[in-house]
Formats: sequence, structure tokens, C-alpha cells
Amino acid sequence: MDERWFSTRYLSEETQCIKYINNQLNKLTIDNIDLIKTNIHSKILDHKELIPLVIDEIIDICIKQISYIDVYLIILDDILSIQKVDISIQIDKKIELVYIENTYTVDYDSLCKLNKNIDDSIGLSILIIKLELKSLIKGYIIPIIQKMLDNIVLDNDDTVFKYVMSLYNIFKLLDKQYIIINRDKLINLSNEKISKRNKFKIMDILDLV
Repeated sequence: MDERWFSTRYLSEETQCIKYINNQLNKLTIDNIDLIKTNIHSKILDHKELIPLVIDEIIDICIKQISYIDVYLIILDDILSIQKVDISIQIDKKIELVYIENTYTVDYDSLCKLNKNIDDSIGLSILIIKLELKSLIKGYIIPIIQKMLDNIVLDNDDTVFKYVMSLYNIFKLLDKQYIIINRDKLINLSNEKISKRNKFKIMDILDLV
């Protein structure tokens, strides 16, 4: 058999499988979760070599669609039941790509890039917290909270609110000790020149203890 023919055919099947799984992920809702999970499961059983690629796709979707993270994590759990994968390697790569120093700018293109990066970093932060709560990764919570606090762009009130609101939602998921650990930083943030709505939301975080 011609090896080039075999390779082309194999890659074609691999590509089709990835496209199929991505299509299933894009259709995923809480109502069809069982069907989608079954469909993806059966495909991956025949193409276990694609598991890292599929996991990477799920991570990307979770970052962009924060409100659906829990649904996509059901699919991720099922994939990991087929074959265990150390997803911390992929998470580390995402952290390097997403968490960059943010500086406020008035240039339109740069502002769009900044806003996308902020949204992605918040999405990744929430995903990481939920992954660690599910014991799929370990040792990320404290550094991720620190990164979020460090990345807050103080000269943009809307950006501050995005981060503070996300921190509030994260701290609600965690043990109160994490608020205590970060209490001084939160108080310092509330003393910055930020709007009252942000000061009040920081107070809401501190009141969770």
C-alpha cells in the first residue's frame, strides 16, 4: 500500500472527526447534553489520539463562554474517563498566552485587543478555579487570584467592575480562607480611586467571610 495514500486518508479521517466533535460542542446545551456526550464519546473511542486536541478545544470554548463552563466540563469529565490526561500542561500554555500585562489605551484596535484579553483572562480564571475544585488540576487557585488582582486596570472603571464582579463569583465558590488571604489586597483596592459600585462590590466580597 502506498504510504502517502494511507497518510492522506488517515489525516482526512482525523480532520473529519475533529470537525464532527467541534460541531457537536457548538450545539451543546443543558437539554441535549446526554446525546452530545454520547456522540462525542463514541467518536473519541475510535480516535483516542485526538483527546488532547479535543480538550484544548473545550478549554477555548469555556474561556469564551463562561456561563456554559459547567456544561462543557461534563463533556470533559467523560473524555477523561476514556483516557486520563494531565490537562495542567494545556492550562499552563493558556496562562502564558492569556495573562499578559494590561495597560489602558485610547487606540481603537489596541482597546479591542485589551478588552478581548481581559475577557479571556477572566474566562480562563473561572475555568481554572472550577477545574481545581473538581481536582483536575492542583495548586492554581492562589496564583490565579493574584494574577486577577494584579491585572486590574485602575484607569478604566468598567474593567475594574469586570474583574471585581468575577472575583466575587470566584470567592463565592471557594473556602473563606481565600478571602482572608487576600483581605489586605482587596481593602487596598477599595481604597483606590474607583467608583462606588466597585467599592461596594469589594465590600460584598469581604462580607462573604
